Order: sequence, then C-alpha cells, then structure tokens
Amino acid sequence: MRLIFSTSDFKISDVPYPKFPILLDAFMNIQWHVLNFLIYICTQIGNAGSPDTWEQYGRALYDYFGFCEANGYDWTVTNSTSKHTTIDKYRNWSMAECGLEASTVNDRMRIIYRFYEYALKQQWIQSLPWEGEKEFLKDHKSALVKKDTTGGDKSYSGGRKSGRKASVTTISILNRIQIATTLEAIANLELKLITRLGLACGLRKQELLTFPTKYIVDPKEYPVAKMNYRITLNPDEMKTKNNKSRQVDIPASLMRDLWSYVKYDRQTRASLCNDEEDKKLLFLTEHGKRFANGGRGLNTLYKELSLPFKLNPHILRHTYATHTLYVLTKMNLPMVPLIYVRDRMGHASIKTTEIYLHFIELVDDSVLDTIQNNLAEYYAEVVNEASQEF
Repeated sequence: MRLIFSTSDFKISDVPYPKFPILLDAFMNIQWHVLNFLIYICTQIGNAGSPDTWEQYGRALYDYFGFCEANGYDWTVTNSTSKHTTIDKYRNWSMAECGLEASTVNDRMRIIYRFYEYALKQQWIQSLPWEGEKEFLKDHKSALVKKDTTGGDKSYSGGRKSGRKASVTTISILNRIQIATTLEAIANLELKLITRLGLACGLRKQELLTFPTKYIVDPKEYPVAKMNYRITLNPDEMKTKNNKSRQVDIPASLMRDLWSYVKYDRQTRASLCNDEEDKKLLFLTEHGKRFANGGRGLNTLYKELSLPFKLNPHILRHTYATHTLYVLTKMNLPMVPLIYVRDRMGHASIKTTEIYLHFIELVDDSVLDTIQNNLAEYYAEVVNEASQEF
C-alpha cells in the first residue's frame, strides 16, 4: 500500500486539487473506493476543505488499509465470524504494537467509521462492522469508551468485540542492554541516527521525521566544548504536536555524528530529492524521499530488525523520559526534574509526566543505576542552564 499526493493536474469537476491523497495497492492500482470517499468527504463537506484535513483523512485510511493488506484482511467482510472484526484488530494493533496514544487512535477510528458508513450507503458492503454504538479508547486507560447517540461517553471493560481487559496503564521502555542491542542491530545509518535522536531527546515520531537540517551545527564552531546543544523546535519549520514550540537538548556526541552525516553522507540522498520542502528535512530515504510519517514507515523498519522485544518510535520517547527523570532525580539537583522533563517532552500537563515516576518503580534499580553513571555527565551543562530557569 502506498499513499501519494496529487499535482495540480488532478481535477475534480475541472477544478485542480493539488496535494490530494490517493491510495495505491501493492500492484499500484488506485483504491477507487477510498478515492471516491475522499472526493466526497473532502470536497463536499464544509469542515474538510483544506489540504491539511485531506492529508489527515488520507493518512488514516492509508494506515488502516495498509494494515489490512499486510495481514491479508478483506475490508469488505463486515460480518466476521472470528472473535474480533478487522477494525477491532486494527484498534488493538495500533495501541499494543504501535504504542500510539489513545487520542491518535480515536482520531483515525472516527475517519474509518465514517468510511464504512459511506461504503454502506454506496452498497459496497452489506452491513457495518460494528453493532450499536461506536467504540473509542480513553486517553489514559485501556478500557474502551462507547459513544452514545447524544454525544456522551460511557466506558466499559472487556467488551465483547474488543476483548480488551481493564488494566492499569503501563508504558514500555528499553533498558541498557536493549538499547545496545537495538543500535547494534541497525545497519542503516539514517535509521540509527533517527533512533539515537529519539532516545536522546524524546521526540515524537512526526518530529523525528520532519526534523530540519538547519538545526544541526558544527561543534567546531564553538570556542568552548559543549556537553549539550539546546535546540528550539519551531512549528513553522517542522511538525510539532498542536503546533507548539519547545526546546530539547542534543548531547554533544550525537551532534558531532549528525553534523558528520550532514556533511558527508546526506548529500547523495539530497541530490535525488526533487521536492524543495523535503530537501530541508534532515532524514531522507535512499530514494531522496521523506520517510512515511503516517505511522507505518518507521514501525516497519523496526519490525524488520526482528528484535526479541517491542520497538517503535513512541517507546524511544518513553525510554528517554523515564531514564532522564530517574537520572535527574538521583542527582539531587537545584531544579525540579519533573518540570524539566515535562518541558523537553512538550507535555501540556505535569500529570502526564508524573506517569513516568510510577513506572520507574517497576524497573530494576541496578539497570537504571548503570544508565545513570553513563548519562550523568551529559546533564552537567543542562543542569546549569536549567537551574537558572527555576
């Protein structure tokens, strides 16, 4: 499954629609059912008339149909005799395997539900793949949420369709050995640097994939050696959640390697790039294209590593937050570690950051002590700068 975007040559009723999403299957055939739905929803519905909204719809359906194609599921089979329908399997896969936030999964599910409702009206399917109310996830719990016809939400546990049991929300992180195993298993230079940047800064997936080349500096230009480089993420230059700016700290060793990559390795890929906006991105594929940022690109590359543990971009983010919070807490600093990590992660509320405090208690202290010894020196300069902020 591939997602492409049209040029101005693509017209609907003689009106050009550049940047319109189009899905292609493994044989490069247009997914006409999806295209017809997108044309309807994106050109005839008043609140879905911007290219950004088209992209959101396109990427959600690309992720869902890509999931169906990869697993051999027929999306038109809506009266499944198995325990879970295809959309149930997709919802659980998005949470359990991809580590996506509940809000992200819910946004995609709303689009998928809308597609199936349109498909029923077009008589492409005989029935909807759900009974009664639509199912959504709570933001901070694994219980599902049923949305009633009045717009209210009501939660339940272990629904018949989903089979998900109520449990305390946990997060997955990598320990020191798993980090080393991961980096050793990655042969692709771009993927290794993306992984290191995720581990070192806690960036979200879309931030890793839209990180600008201009943020990388030559360490030799600084007269005094730096332990960390404070970088401001500008939503005008890259994608950030809710278009909010924030600052992150890149360790000196990683900055040196990123600068070397820009100077010596990236040029070949950039020379193959025909898109001026893509040329500004730090990481490009071997064909000079931007990495897929709809949820499948990096996940697929990590899956191909065949590691004995789960790995995805969000786990890298969890790993950064947990280890950093532990290290800063142990160092007895004249600052508030939770606030520092909150600001680096871009959390809207300190309560979100506090989740990592509870998870630390479940991790072997000996592992984190080893990580603390390895990372403490990198925070020497960060501590001095951050202590002045509080």
